[in-house]
Amino acid sequence: MQIDVAVIRFMTDEELRHYLPRWGDCLAVRAFVRNVSCADSDDHQSRRSELVNRLRATLESKRQGRCRNSSAVGNKRAEKETRRVEIGWKASDGCGNLRQVRAKSGGGTRHCSVDKHCQMSDLLPTAIDLLFPSGQSPHGPSEDFTFKLQDFAGRLLPEDKTVAELYKESCVRILRVYLCSYAKTVDDHDESDTSDSASVSYMTTLWNEC
Repeated sequence: MQIDVAVIRFMTDEELRHYLPRWGDCLAVRAFVRNVSCADSDDHQSRRSELVNRLRATLESKRQGRCRNSSAVGNKRAEKETRRVEIGWKASDGCGNLRQVRAKSGGGTRHCSVDKHCQMSDLLPTAIDLLFPSGQSPHGPSEDFTFKLQDFAGRLLPEDKTVAELYKESCVRILRVYLCSYAKTVDDHDESDTSDSASVSYMTTLWNEC
């Protein structure tokens, strides 16, 4: 039978004394086996620690790479002076409800690039021109409506709000706003006609005085 360190580790004292009659020799062998076992354990622990450290270094390198890439993308976006905007159309049904106008009905989505400091008061005419080309649409001419802008959540946008501020607040890749149209009432038309009539009357008076 071949006896090595692995075998001696599991042998009883009686079995070991069968091969080493002197008790002092048995003690010496036991001590040698313990030292070898400790050395093997230390070597295994060292290899394990080395592997863990290498794995941590690899993960840290990948994490730093992702951070650099993210920073680079962020810097490129920050350098851009113009930003893309998607514009949809919501029309009032006359009962206070806004319904999205689909592409087949003349709505859909329009795309434009504007200065990042563009305010909603400047974006509104652009949205009207895109959805009411030449002032016309399947729902009627633009002069028959009043208009406001909403964000994607249905909140009315203040006129002084900028595109850059909306991008910062919404954290979206492409900003989307909606042109909301409200049909003018009879009173609105009457008020407009009255104003026009007053202007004509005033001009006539000035002409007669001359």
